[in-house]
Amino acid sequence: MDPLTHYMAGYFLGRRANAGDAGIRVITLCALLPDIDIIEVIGGLDMFFGLHRTATHSLLSALVIALIMTAGFASWKGKSQALQILPWCMVGTLSHLFLDMFSYNTSFLSIFGVAAAQSKPAYLEGVQLFWPLSEARYSVVNLGVLSQESTNIMMIAIFCLFVGSMLDGTLKGSKPWSIWTDPVYAWMRKNE
Repeated sequence: MDPLTHYMAGYFLGRRANAGDAGIRVITLCALLPDIDIIEVIGGLDMFFGLHRTATHSLLSALVIALIMTAGFASWKGKSQALQILPWCMVGTLSHLFLDMFSYNTSFLSIFGVAAAQSKPAYLEGVQLFWPLSEARYSVVNLGVLSQESTNIMMIAIFCLFVGSMLDGTLKGSKPWSIWTDPVYAWMRKNE
């Protein structure tokens, strides 16, 4: 999946769970963090395509990301408030893993004809949920839950659901981007 879909998923989940602005910020950030492995592209596309959706897309990393975020928040706001965000961190990171399980043999890179993506790199075969215990990749297709065609339809449906949720929020006056921009603008005005 792409970063926009992961962000929208976090925003959607946060709104539906009534997580409040801080909770939505945590969920959206954690929904993006597993793709920190994009840094591997520095080593070339072969390295990226071989390592993407491995360590940072495992259940272990979801827990580690949540604990790091919670520890960081604890040093800033205190332990009692930090423990409140731990579940939101898990929701965000697990939503990322779940969504990436739908992108079996489908990639925006392959849609746009990027040659390296045409070879169906390993990361398109699913996520390594149980890394480092297993290097097996899991997706809804290779688990037999959905066919490739059904998965493609589900990806479109998921994307439309999140876009619809964001448009609904925007029409009701809740701008999805303001979760991040409003605090930044307030901080900038305060420090002028």
